[in-house]
Amino acid sequence: MQASSVASSDHEITVDDQLMTFYNTREQWEIVDGQYDNGAEGIEFTGGYSYAVTDIDEDGNLEILMSGVAGTGHYSTNVFYEFSGIDKIEKMDTSGFGIDESEPDISEDYLAGFVDYQGETRYLFKDFQGYGAGCGRINYYSVSVKENSFSTNLIGFVVYYDDSTSYYDKEGKLISLNSFNIELNGAFREEKFKSIFRFSNITPDNLRASYDGISEYKDHTLDDFKIKSTSDLNEELSDGGSITVDDSVLDYSDIDPQTKNMYKAFLENETDAIIMSSCIDTTNDKWFSTAFSEGKKCSIKEIKSKCAESVSVPYGDKTIGRYMDCGMDGNYEFLVEMNVPNNCKTYIVLKAINDKIYICYVGDEMERKAIYFKENGVLGYMVNANGTLHYGNDYFIDADGVCHFYEYYGIDAIHDGALCSDYPDSVLVSNNVDSLSFSFTSFSEDESSPTYLHDMVISTDDGYIDRNDENEELFAEAERIFADKGYNVLSDEEAEEKLQEGRERAGLKQEIYDAEVAYYY
Repeated sequence: MQASSVASSDHEITVDDQLMTFYNTREQWEIVDGQYDNGAEGIEFTGGYSYAVTDIDEDGNLEILMSGVAGTGHYSTNVFYEFSGIDKIEKMDTSGFGIDESEPDISEDYLAGFVDYQGETRYLFKDFQGYGAGCGRINYYSVSVKENSFSTNLIGFVVYYDDSTSYYDKEGKLISLNSFNIELNGAFREEKFKSIFRFSNITPDNLRASYDGISEYKDHTLDDFKIKSTSDLNEELSDGGSITVDDSVLDYSDIDPQTKNMYKAFLENETDAIIMSSCIDTTNDKWFSTAFSEGKKCSIKEIKSKCAESVSVPYGDKTIGRYMDCGMDGNYEFLVEMNVPNNCKTYIVLKAINDKIYICYVGDEMERKAIYFKENGVLGYMVNANGTLHYGNDYFIDADGVCHFYEYYGIDAIHDGALCSDYPDSVLVSNNVDSLSFSFTSFSEDESSPTYLHDMVISTDDGYIDRNDENEELFAEAERIFADKGYNVLSDEEAEEKLQEGRERAGLKQEIYDAEVAYYY
């Protein structure tokens, strides 16, 4: 690596000047017999330590890094001193390095540097916290260094307990393995890894060798930080399809082998499925129920053929199977995702009952629909109108494989142009309201059934307005306008009660609805 230099009022300071300064000031940072005196209280390095020369903040002033395992809890500890002048060093502020008094493990032979999406340099670090035999947690951090201080953001964490592994986002929400890797991928952009040369004996030669060891590091990339799946349930099929649990939060390792093989056989076109009488079809123009009647058997090949006829394009080769636990009873269902070249998808939900496979639901994403599934059997779609998802239906597949409609749901808004033209004398206009946005819900597919409005939001150019005594007049006026349009306006409390009643009428109990499960898109 080419030697850099730092300007001084007396002369141009070279790398050799900085390295010699570290050597001459070693009494400030040297660990003696495992002990380091930080000026306030001593730190005992109980599990080994090492030194390295770095330029972690990329300002040309080198640092000496001491890292190791210290303290009675055996935590990773890192101390940085930066060159600040001939025979002068300054301790960097590492109080923001890590979270909850636990610091990252700087034990590799490289620093995983990246340029983030704002063009700033950040580092990816991991921090292992042991909870006992077979149990622990690994935090994944995004770290920046500015003005001799460290700032740390949690990306997510992984919890190991006996033979199970769980993944969480930065908010502590349980997510899937694939979602965790997506969180990692979204935190960083361009890789700029640098190697670290470590040493334990403090000599001028070792300091120089450590500096010379700083170079571009190509042996690892961000992909090496992503967690690889080890599940035996993942399978690549002979026709190019696959079965995966990497998108799942629930553990399907106890699935009955016969049920597993039946679902696999359907994917590989080796067995048929029977259409349940309660099967719901949300395909475009109902092409599925037009082609296949209740009680009829059909194969995945036949379904693909009929869909290709309806959309006038052939199916892609990629078909993916994922497990579900509809109704959370431990008897698992199967979601089949079939891909079409124009990025639309067709979905089938299967239920194994008495050595036979039944179809519970079929839907596609033609005509601007976006479909979602949750592992607990909740599913729905919304329709894209003018570039925004506006309205759709929600369903619930219960533990018996019966698919129930439970709500028609949508979002909409009235913007300032319509307010000014339709309600020119309204207090909303005089207060420069930019938009009234809201959610609406009906619990019947009958268009004449009541529609309830809730979650109303009023915004101006300055942002959202809170509902309080000062702004009550604006909200009362908005409710009057919506009531005149035929909506039944609900308070937040009334809305939650109505929504829960609608779900429970479909058999969707609150504990199932609230279960921590993955979304499948």
